[in-house]
This record gives sequence, C-alpha cells and structure tokens, in this order.
Amino acid sequence: MLEMKAEARGSNGHFELEGARVTILLVEDDSNSRCVITEMLKAFGHTVIEACDGDDAIAKFLVHKDDIHQVLMDIIMPRKNGLDAYLELKAIQPEVKIILMSGYSRDYLSGKLDKEEDVHFISKPFAPKALFEKIQFVLNA
Repeated sequence: MLEMKAEARGSNGHFELEGARVTILLVEDDSNSRCVITEMLKAFGHTVIEACDGDDAIAKFLVHKDDIHQVLMDIIMPRKNGLDAYLELKAIQPEVKIILMSGYSRDYLSGKLDKEEDVHFISKPFAPKALFEKIQFVLNA
C-alpha cells in the first residue's frame, strides 16, 4: 500500500490529485484486485461501492444510481460479464459514465467493444496516475 501511495504522488512528489471527488461503482471479480483498486480510488478522494460481478453491479447500481457518478468495471467476469452489464447499465441510465478495464488488450476485445460508440477503456495493470487521469477525462467527457 505504501508503494501505491508514493506512486500516486509521483516519483518526484509533484503529482497532485486535483479533480472532482465522486462516487464510483467498482466492479471486479478478483478480490485482491478489487481491494487494491478500492484503496487507489479512496486515495484519490473518491467514495467506492464494490461489486464482485455484473449481476452484483446491476443490483448495487439500482440501489445507488442517484449517488453513482461513474462505473469502473472489469470485462471478463463469471456470471454476468462486463460487456453485458455495460449494456444493461446503459439501458437503465443512458448517461452513466463507464470505464471498462481488462488485462486483455483492447485489440483482443475490439470486436466486442467497437459496437458501442462511447466506450472508455483502460488496460490492467495500470498505474494510479493513469487511472486518476482516465477517471477525470471520462467525468469531463
């Protein structure tokens, strides 16, 4: 955890966390990854609601949809995958801002992602600064 916080500040100590602080629904089936990403998001000042798969994401989104500003969701998950959950979330609230993430390259997933016009994607693993910048970019998009 200490490494992550040092990296979030940058190697020269000048990376500052300036930007909106929001509530993010984090959807990740791997509990270790979910824990690390949650800590990262909290270090940025965000509130995090955790979900372990697409079905859990839909259920939590329905309960908290007025509070959630953004969804950060893995694509490859058991039960309901991220692509199916993405489509379902967009049907519930078309303006919801979603970032899909995967350890697979975007090229590998391109046939599945290209159908949606405004898909935002980040490859795992990612540095805290890259995640912070992606979140801010999507919030402002």
